[in-house]
Amino acid sequence: SGPGLVGLHQALGGSVVSAAEIAASNGPEAQQTLAILADALGQHFCDLAYLYWPTGGMYLNGSLAQVLLQDAWRDAVLAPMQSETWFSPEVAAIPVHLITSDTAALHGCARVLC
Repeated sequence: SGPGLVGLHQALGGSVVSAAEIAASNGPEAQQTLAILADALGQHFCDLAYLYWPTGGMYLNGSLAQVLLQDAWRDAVLAPMQSETWFSPEVAAIPVHLITSDTAALHGCARVLC
């Protein structure tokens, strides 16, 4: 989430800026923060794959997910799943989907209520 990104950035010695500024920056501090977060997210995907075996896929939503799954960081996020050694073909085959609609959660809630 955005606050987590800001906290990580500050823990790494970065200046106090917003998550949007970190995500949009090409500076070395911001790039280091995003690289660490991309790797951590990829490791988390591996953990989720082993815990839940989501063969139908994993779905992410939100502005930070959109930053981390765009071209610049996608490979870094997906690398841990692609290089998994125990069950590599099965884990690598689990799709990761990005929901780009900012109102997707609201649509889901409305559907449950109706």
